[in-house]
Amino acid sequence: MNYVILTLDGFNKLKKYIYFIPARGGSKRIKDKNIKLLDDKPLISYSIEFALKVAHKSEIFVSSDSPKINSIASDYGINIHDRSEEFAKDSTSMLDTVIDFIESQKIDKEANLVILQPTTPFREKSFFLELKDLFEKNISSSSALSVVKCNFFHPSKIGKINNLRYLDLLDIEKQDNVDNEKKEAYYVISGSFYIISIKDLLNNLSFIGNNPLALAENASIHCNINEEVDFEIAKFILKNKAF
Repeated sequence: MNYVILTLDGFNKLKKYIYFIPARGGSKRIKDKNIKLLDDKPLISYSIEFALKVAHKSEIFVSSDSPKINSIASDYGINIHDRSEEFAKDSTSMLDTVIDFIESQKIDKEANLVILQPTTPFREKSFFLELKDLFEKNISSSSALSVVKCNFFHPSKIGKINNLRYLDLLDIEKQDNVDNEKKEAYYVISGSFYIISIKDLLNNLSFIGNNPLALAENASIHCNINEEVDFEIAKFILKNKAF
């Protein structure tokens, strides 16, 4: 089993990791997105195969309401959380789904949870191990998240359009005439990895918590698939880098 010993004030803590892959059958923008083929492989397979690189089958769960997705998970020999209709609606929050999973599967509250969303298919094992190590070494952290640096979409250029059609920019130093690479760095949560203790998640009702750690991942392989064009980007990444 994938255990790690943590030492805190001379007290050893045994920490188990559970790997959770949420894969609802429905999708508004892309029909059957999680099983749509990417280089002749269902999208969800990328997350499952990554999980198998870092964890034992017994620690990996696919959560879905789709018989097709559950069948794919079964072929890999991993656990299935057969999601009820109540937790498979467009309006269902991921938090509610995860809490239902923890309760219905009787998951150990002392364990840590790693969330692997199928929509971010490309992950590097070395990055995950570094993020996991960061989380384990910082006892006071609430979570550890993968992030990507904001480049073109720098926060100083982001705002909302008000009722009079004026653009209200975020209150961030503009740093005009400074190349984006030289501006103060800002990061956005990438969605590739969320690591959090289950106890913290249940106490704060958040995947992030009050004291999150972050590690910037390789933006050149990051792809969050929400639109059809994102599949084309994913194909380009696959063509130019082996996974």
